[in-house]
Amino acid sequence: MPDVDVPVAAQTGWNPRHSHTGAADQILEYIGSTVPFPRTSNGMGGRRPGLMERYSSRAACLGAIRAAAQRLVASLYLLEEDIETCVAIAADRYDTLVVLHD
Repeated sequence: MPDVDVPVAAQTGWNPRHSHTGAADQILEYIGSTVPFPRTSNGMGGRRPGLMERYSSRAACLGAIRAAAQRLVASLYLLEEDIETCVAIAADRYDTLVVLHD
């Protein structure tokens, strides 16, 4: 999906268990976690780039989302009418993460 192709966060297919619930060395499958990228890397060395390093602007991020959705339409994995939904969801996610880090 476009939000995986143009990420603003790391996605996992599992969640770590909290030690208070017991079995802290086990994971909870099929739930998944979203770990937002920081707004900037702040010179964190080998860590992944932040949102501002990945995308020069909100418009650049949403343009990349639109292009990813259009590629899926061309490959018959997504309907043309779903492109704007993908862009709107990505805009909400981007805006939330930028405000979260302000």
